[in-house]
Amino acid sequence: MWLYLILGATSGFTPFWRRTILFAMNIICALVPDSVFSGVAFFTGALLADLSLVLEANNSMSTKRICRQGRRFLRVVWPIGLFIVALFCASYPDHGEERMAWSHFLTRIAVAVFPNSITPGSAFFLTVSGYSFRVYALTAAILLVFSLLFSPPLRHLFSHPVLVFLGSISFPVYLLHATMIRAVLVRIIYGVGAPETYEFVERVDAYGNVFPEIVQQSLPLFWKCERIIGWILWMGLLIFLANVWKNYVDVPCVQLTRWVESIMNGERVVSMGILQKVRGYRVLREGSVQGQEPV
Repeated sequence: MWLYLILGATSGFTPFWRRTILFAMNIICALVPDSVFSGVAFFTGALLADLSLVLEANNSMSTKRICRQGRRFLRVVWPIGLFIVALFCASYPDHGEERMAWSHFLTRIAVAVFPNSITPGSAFFLTVSGYSFRVYALTAAILLVFSLLFSPPLRHLFSHPVLVFLGSISFPVYLLHATMIRAVLVRIIYGVGAPETYEFVERVDAYGNVFPEIVQQSLPLFWKCERIIGWILWMGLLIFLANVWKNYVDVPCVQLTRWVESIMNGERVVSMGILQKVRGYRVLREGSVQGQEPV
């Protein structure tokens, strides 16, 4: 609701002040524990959408207005550096962050930057958000989009037909991957091949909590290759099904949505034939209804 109120209140503002207010709302939401995931994501999305319109209208403002003196570092290097930082943040694991020095370093940064009630290991974080990696997943997504907006080379790279195709099936992949993992991939990994051997070990996380963990023993090279080939085949099947979903499910749904939208906008008149059969009467052209006087 706050997003719609802010967008409505700033609709008549100049672009500079509208972006300033959206940026300020991001800072406020980042400091309020209950609004970190929802508020920051919503207001950052609005800010990035506004910036994308400005950059497109001004023919890459990032390379012409900001870099008036033609500094190559500002024009090319800093968005790519920000892109690398975003990938580094996105690699933060969903568990076991204390095992490696780099992930433990990111944990210390989160403790220092974010409010205490949302940092990894806190009661609020574990009970409301669920996973510590969500802070860095949100941060990485914001930095990735921001770096793409200000980097023509990165936009050219991600405009490759293969990457565009993968992006077009990303939502069907999201919808299908869980079912495909449970129905196919689990059977490939655990239903075919050598039996697994496990052992239980005790782990201590960064907060001193001791918990048991299952450690899988190493497999012979042959079975490792078998699983790699099986995973590649499964990924190919998932991409194929996602493409089928895009062509035969998404397209009809989009057509249905546009049809309903045209009716709501008054651009299309709905035939009354079905209503006539259901209600048992016929609408006359003169505007009267059978058995009733014209209005």
